Amino acid sequence: MSKAEEAFSRAAMCAEQARSAQDEETRTFFNRLRDSWVRVANNYQIAESLATDVAAPPHPAGMPMDGGPVEAQPER
Repeated sequence: MSKAEEAFSRAAMCAEQARSAQDEETRTFFNRLRDSWVRVANNYQIAESLATDVAAPPHPAGMPMDGGPVEAQPER
């Protein structure tokens, strides 16, 4: 389980606690805690996305994006 998934799981637990809370103060506390976990999860998703982008090899200069050979351009 990724860190983002773990944070989303904790957010879901807080949402459940908020739903079962007897008083408004406790419900507000768990809703705020849920919102914090969602922010943490979103930040982890961004970080994981950036990490996979960095891990991809750079595109070599002079090579077409499809990876095929560069065709010679006729001289004028």
